[in-house]
Amino acid sequence: MTSHSKYSASGAHRWIACPGSLALAKLAPPSVNSIAAMRGTAAHEVAARYLQGPGTEPVACEGEEVQVESVVITLDDDLARQVEVYVEYVRGLGGIRLVEVQSNYAATLGLSQEEAWGTTDAAVIDDHTLHVVDLKTGRKWVSAQENPQLMLYGTGVAESLEAVGLWDEIEEIVLTVVQPAVKDAPEQWRLTRAEFEEKREELY
Repeated sequence: MTSHSKYSASGAHRWIACPGSLALAKLAPPSVNSIAAMRGTAAHEVAARYLQGPGTEPVACEGEEVQVESVVITLDDDLARQVEVYVEYVRGLGGIRLVEVQSNYAATLGLSQEEAWGTTDAAVIDDHTLHVVDLKTGRKWVSAQENPQLMLYGTGVAESLEAVGLWDEIEEIVLTVVQPAVKDAPEQWRLTRAEFEEKREELY
């Protein structure tokens, strides 16, 4: 498995609308992560640690330092608050929780396994509901509605559940963006299983 997916979920808005963008991207010089992107990486790393723990530890990460590539990112009060809002939301869902899980959606797209996968921030199976949650730390609002990145993450989790015979038990899929830098309340895109399957077919 390569370290980066050719058909990344984060770039889905681009390659779904313009498949030729994948070829053009190969001609572009290597990208350099911005400080904003590194801050997001640091926030995800800290949030994952809290969510992988016992679930009762108070979120207190202001001042914590995380090395991202060659840069040390210090979580200021703003970034620490974003981590807290996200962690508390996911904790509040209950059910079976998967954190920073690789979601492979290659089968749905008809591609090889190493070409199409992404990392789902959090997936929670609560009774007959599948929650797929994405943390955003940027200040440009990202809507959950009709969000192709979330659809791909959800599809990857669905493929995993299909492989172990659990997908048939899911009746509702809730795709959520948590973006505290823009607004405190998470935004949800709720789909019945039939609606999700219809959207999933559109990805082919």
